[in-house]
Amino acid sequence: MVENIRSFIAIALDQRAVAALRQLQDALGRKPGTRAARWTAPGSIHLTLKFLGDVPADDIPVIAEALRERCSQHGPFRLVLAGLGCFPDVRQPRIVWVGLQGETAALLALQREVDQVMDQLGYPPERRPFSPHLTIARVHQSATRSELETLGQAVERSAVGELAALEVEAVHLVRSDLRPEGPIYTDLAALPLAGK
Repeated sequence: MVENIRSFIAIALDQRAVAALRQLQDALGRKPGTRAARWTAPGSIHLTLKFLGDVPADDIPVIAEALRERCSQHGPFRLVLAGLGCFPDVRQPRIVWVGLQGETAALLALQREVDQVMDQLGYPPERRPFSPHLTIARVHQSATRSELETLGQAVERSAVGELAALEVEAVHLVRSDLRPEGPIYTDLAALPLAGK
């Protein structure tokens, strides 16, 4: 029987970006009304390009090679971590995120390319449009309406400008092992953006 590997395709953050997000989480966590937030471990934060779900282990080398070929046609680009918000919105927050600015056209082109490659391999594109963000917190399911409102207000009142620049030089194929204490991520392949 072939093992299934829960996996996704993402852009990893460098130490500067991780440190900036940790600092932001610490500052937000000290604000009144943020008890409803379950903060994401800063070292686990990444920019997901495509969630694959359970993938047969035999498919991993095929996926990595297809991605390597396409990624080699894209050059490195620069993003800036900036802004703060909630999904679906600040009135009913479920996810607290940091936004991305900078060379977003290059990011969107890369994500479309990843979607096309994966579609050809039998992993259809998402139905909802790609919305690049970094999840820094999820809201506890047990949060009351009042706690949700207070968290949303805390996020809304937090003026967050540019936090850090991120030089994107590779795409990563990542394994995700779900554990009670949180997911464990393991790099399966790093695919350089080697184009010009």
